[in-house]
Amino acid sequence: MKKGSVIGIVILSMLLVIGFANTTANIIVNNSTSIIFNENFFNIYITNITGDGTYTLSEDRKEINYTAKRLTNVGDTSILEYEVVNDSAQYDAKVLLETTLDNNSNKYRVIYETIDDSNTYLLSSKRKVKAKITIELIGQVNNPLEANINIKLILTALGRREEGKDAYTVIYDGNGATSGTMPNQEVELDKPTSLLSNQYSKTDYVFAGWSTRSNGDVEYTNNQSVSYMANPGGIVTLYAVWQKIITDFDYTGDIQSFKALASGKYKLEVWGAQGGTVSYNNVTVTGSYGGYSTGNVNLNSGDNLYIGVGGTGSTSSGGVGVYKTGGFNGGGGNTQSQWGYAATGGGATHIAINDSRANLSLYSSATDSVLIVAGGGGAGGVETGGSRYTQGGNGGGHIGNTGKSINCRGSGCPTAGGVGGNQTTGAAFGKGSDGSSWAGAAGGGWYGGYVDGGGGGGSGYIGNARLTNKIMYCFSCQSSGQANTKTSSNTCANSTPTEKCSKIGNGYARITYIG
Repeated sequence: MKKGSVIGIVILSMLLVIGFANTTANIIVNNSTSIIFNENFFNIYITNITGDGTYTLSEDRKEINYTAKRLTNVGDTSILEYEVVNDSAQYDAKVLLETTLDNNSNKYRVIYETIDDSNTYLLSSKRKVKAKITIELIGQVNNPLEANINIKLILTALGRREEGKDAYTVIYDGNGATSGTMPNQEVELDKPTSLLSNQYSKTDYVFAGWSTRSNGDVEYTNNQSVSYMANPGGIVTLYAVWQKIITDFDYTGDIQSFKALASGKYKLEVWGAQGGTVSYNNVTVTGSYGGYSTGNVNLNSGDNLYIGVGGTGSTSSGGVGVYKTGGFNGGGGNTQSQWGYAATGGGATHIAINDSRANLSLYSSATDSVLIVAGGGGAGGVETGGSRYTQGGNGGGHIGNTGKSINCRGSGCPTAGGVGGNQTTGAAFGKGSDGSSWAGAAGGGWYGGYVDGGGGGGSGYIGNARLTNKIMYCFSCQSSGQANTKTSSNTCANSTPTEKCSKIGNGYARITYIG
């Protein structure tokens, strides 16, 4: 082996902050070596190594022996990437990268790149430097060449002269608070200190914790003990993180998201969408209503909820043979027929945790991710030749409500109506059946409704083990045995969503922080 030139110099800025043991080593303070040095707290190492060759890392993680992949033609390259991490909090350090090449070094060259997140070679405590080394063949070889190099970190600790007197300042920012003030806090660098108790408040929000970013997640809790947050004389600004108490989700036609900033209990409420309404020949068949489901769930800070708010169904007008899709999130569609006018089904409203998919039906292979569902309402239709019509069933409950046929006698009449969504006769997971002729489409739900005459309503769901205090309402239920549900004979049919009442039109969802 022959010695290559010293290649890269990376400066890692660190802080000397805790007591020293009586162990001496190479250390420089203001160009002086008159300070005791504790090697146990000087922790700089190599990690996250990747390459297209093979390598070994020394036990102290400060030295790499790398064998490049075989290089055959001039210009062939082999790449090694790694990180140099300073995991100590009390020392600055000068890191010298020393490279030793093998006896074939006249046949290749070594290209060095050092990349730092701040685009400099100055790093504070608890940071890292990313490095890349490229070995390029520059001389012709008769046989494929395997270049061997050794990379070693030569470290010099840089400490501060006085111990125990350095401090930094913590500034508390209310971050949109509507009331309250807090003083700045001086924190000694090497002394664990509790953060001040929050004194801010914000209307309609609760305090969740502190973040070093104005739009960040919680990094520090109230009164948390901290140390080494900044350099001596530095400033740390902590921004209050606020959790909204009530967050409402109206219909958008797409999946929406909610991030829990505060750990704790949340109340989930969902309303399914109404089925479509159709009018013809002086007969109006109002779309049936969706169900309502509620339950509580414990969330951790950082958990994500994904909400699909069901869309209301619509009349399948547009010409004979024209297909119209149902309400968003599983409402059954319908094709206009020469025999009548019918409407499409209402979509379900659901909430899932830490798993985002485009609609409820796509969770059939991941049902554990779904926390709660409110079924959508079914739809009916009107026959073109008379006053006969079908009517959909309301959504909700473990079994959605059955649709029905009205004023229909003789041959050719639909049967009593589509069965509401359930495990054995439901159309599909998350999707109501399509309608046909003057039979309205079914509502979406945990199990979509079935069509035979009026479309059945989709079923709700509160079966996830995470939920507590769970209740489902199915309005004007026509079926019995609604286990774990309560029923309401009055749909209320409010435009504004209300507990125990169905909602006119599109569905709705509400997430309430309980604490």
